Amino acid sequence: MIKYPIIITLILILIIFLIFNNNLLNKSISKRFQFHFTENFDNKVTLESNKLYINNKNNNIKIKENSITIKKIKSLPQIIDVLKLNNIPSPNYVIIDKLNYLRINPYNYPLILRPLQRHTPNDVFVDITNIRQFEMIRDILLDKFEKIIMADFINGKNYRIIIDGDYITDIYQLVPPHVIGDDRHTILELIQNYNKNKNNNKVSIINYDTIQRQGFSVESVLPVGIKIYITNFISIFNGAKKIPININQIPKENLDIFIQSHNLLENNNSIIHYISPDIYNSYKKNNGSIVDIDSDSYQDF
Repeated sequence: MIKYPIIITLILILIIFLIFNNNLLNKSISKRFQFHFTENFDNKVTLESNKLYINNKNNNIKIKENSITIKKIKSLPQIIDVLKLNNIPSPNYVIIDKLNYLRINPYNYPLILRPLQRHTPNDVFVDITNIRQFEMIRDILLDKFEKIIMADFINGKNYRIIIDGDYITDIYQLVPPHVIGDDRHTILELIQNYNKNKNNNKVSIINYDTIQRQGFSVESVLPVGIKIYITNFISIFNGAKKIPININQIPKENLDIFIQSHNLLENNNSIIHYISPDIYNSYKKNNGSIVDIDSDSYQDF
């Protein structure tokens, strides 16, 4: 008679162990791809893609002077849809939710996975390179959010175009942070030293895979003079540095789509996120793309 309560107790202990172990697994998976120094700031993230998925069912879209504009921006997909409807090169995306996730498969690598709504960078995963990573990260995000976005991760230089009223007031490139070896410190120690330098923007997120693809780990002692990039999440709030761009040398067609995009959103001011191999060449020749627009705010993420 005693053995049944014992068996039930053992089963309950096993269930509790499995639940706890699953939570640890999820946390370890997250940390495998991205390491976070801090988690206390908001983020507006860029998306990049070259495969077309458009959802135009949007009550905020309207026709104005032979172009489609949007009055109230609530999400990045709305911005992307309006740009695409006006034939402006911009990201393409797939929205994944808890109902369709088994039917949505990666169409290309590398990929980005992130929440549908803007969130902190802790929930943004870039440079996903295989189906195992994709499925693990997808499941982690869908446990936290109702909807997420899958998009291509595009390699290119990151630019910001600042528009105030009807004028472009500044353009700069964001250069990702890097460290240089001294044959004494580990990469993690070099990053910590980088953050202590008052002249540097602090690095809050490093990407393990980015470092591993360059032949190292965060515990590696970096040889003298060897430079490695430590993140694919490029932001001034993640260690990136600004390099001024000469507006007068940018092709007119590039400047035109920057102003047009700003006007379509009917913003007072904008920060346009633009990715291209070289902003000094026409977007028509090198597949430059507007990947995000921060509206009525000079907060650059």
